[in-house]
Amino acid sequence: MKRVCLVIGAGAGIGGNVARRFAQEGYHACLCRRSDLDGLNRMENAIKNDGGSATGFLLNAIEANAIEERVAAIEADIGPIEVVVYNLGAQIGDRALKDTSLKAFEEESKALMGESFIDSIIASATACSRALVANP
Repeated sequence: MKRVCLVIGAGAGIGGNVARRFAQEGYHACLCRRSDLDGLNRMENAIKNDGGSATGFLLNAIEANAIEERVAAIEADIGPIEVVVYNLGAQIGDRALKDTSLKAFEEESKALMGESFIDSIIASATACSRALVANP
């Protein structure tokens, strides 16, 4: 059974590149992103064309039980998750990250995504830790 890497926030930048790297190292990359099915399919196909394995899923991480259900489905259908990359974030307008203070990032994240953002982090950690404990 292949090792599984779950990337929540697998966009065209950091998340997608991290997923590609894990796939190159023999992991099955489970790519989750909120929107852009065409982009998700391109990323999945690019990984496969490079000799890796991947499966893409649209996932709105702030919806109730979305993460828990996706983790359970991956564990049942693909295999035990060994690595989780939580890469959700908020865009802060036209400033580079290096020019953005932690406080500004935090405030913008809360304004854009609200407390659901924090809830999704907790849901990810809880669902995946259960899976990791069940499959040491």
